[in-house]
Amino acid sequence: MAVMYPRTLDREEVKSDAEALVFDRLRDQLPDEWECFHSASWMIKEKEKGARDGEIDFVVAHPDKGILCIEVKGGGLECR
Repeated sequence: MAVMYPRTLDREEVKSDAEALVFDRLRDQLPDEWECFHSASWMIKEKEKGARDGEIDFVVAHPDKGILCIEVKGGGLECR
C-alpha cells in the first residue's frame, strides 16, 4: 500500500468523485515504496509575467522510478 499525504481524504473537501477514486486506487494498488501527494501546490517565477501558482491533483514518487504528476479529469468524453 502506498504512503499517502494526507493519510486520509476528507471527502467533503475533494473537488470531484474522480479524485477520490484515484486516491483510493493509488493507495490500495501501489506497493509500499511509492509516496503519493494529493493536491500539491506549485509556484513558478517567470521573468515576463512574475510569479504564478497552481495545484496538481497528485504527485506520485518512487525512489528509483521517478516522479509522476497526475491531473484528474472527471466526466465524460464527447465528439462533435
